[in-house]
Amino acid sequence: MITHVVLLQPMADVPFQTIDDLFRDIESLRDEIPGFLSMERGENLKLEPYHHGFSIGFIARFENRESLDTYQNHPDHKETGRSLIACCEGGTRGILVFDYEHASLEPL
Repeated sequence: MITHVVLLQPMADVPFQTIDDLFRDIESLRDEIPGFLSMERGENLKLEPYHHGFSIGFIARFENRESLDTYQNHPDHKETGRSLIACCEGGTRGILVFDYEHASLEPL
């Protein structure tokens, strides 16, 4: 399984609803992309001082790299991605993407 983490620094004048609508557009791709398992989104509680302005984000889970590749290359994802970037401070500097493949940790 692969987890796709996306964190955003939205510009101050971008309403929360705009970002949430874009997240809903991404989530709607689950019906079209085999292996797009789940998605959750939320605002940063900012309980730690190290958030660096990233105030909202989402996590999507994919069955494998093939399903993540299909998602990344889907035209609706590309269009929504451009819209998300346009909402962020500094464009691409205001978005952080982190993908990882699940692996078991050795017991201590």
